[in-house]
Amino acid sequence: MNLFYRCFTRFNCLNFIFLLLMLSFFIALAVKPLAAGFFGKEQIFFGKPSMIRESPLWSGSGVPVLDKLTIHINDDKFAQFVIYFSKEQNERLLQWFHTWGEAKLEMLPLEIHANRIAEDTWIVTSIASPEGNIEKSEFSDFHLRTVFWFSAASLTLFFIALFCISKYRSFFRYCYWFRNELREPKTLDK
Repeated sequence: MNLFYRCFTRFNCLNFIFLLLMLSFFIALAVKPLAAGFFGKEQIFFGKPSMIRESPLWSGSGVPVLDKLTIHINDDKFAQFVIYFSKEQNERLLQWFHTWGEAKLEMLPLEIHANRIAEDTWIVTSIASPEGNIEKSEFSDFHLRTVFWFSAASLTLFFIALFCISKYRSFFRYCYWFRNELREPKTLDK
């Protein structure tokens, strides 16, 4: 028996398939809001930021889809503007927000161009302030690359899982559940 099949038992194969499917769906769900931002209607918002928060779990991870910034403007606790950014854009934005401080932050006007993806959620496509701005072309290039590569990774993991399912069905069909030996297929004798 091949060493691969001796070490890769039925349970290992099922666990590997489950892991690949979970990773594929997790990546697809993480990239879905960013992909939906391409099809939303662009709107312009003016206001002063009332709350700025980084992603609590993935902040500073460097993973583009998980590392994001959320802004609430004009004391509206429900409307949130989500910024997906590259490392350079992150450094620029954090420099703006940290140099402003709490007192200055409420006095600083922002111009936000965003696409609506849900009733109270927008994906930022451009942001401008007296401190500087990040243009739509910078955001859109980064968003397009991110959606492409993460969608490709998700599809690749999904197809590898499908390939493993086909291998599972073809090889482990005639294997015992708790032993690493083959059993003879049942035949119909007349």
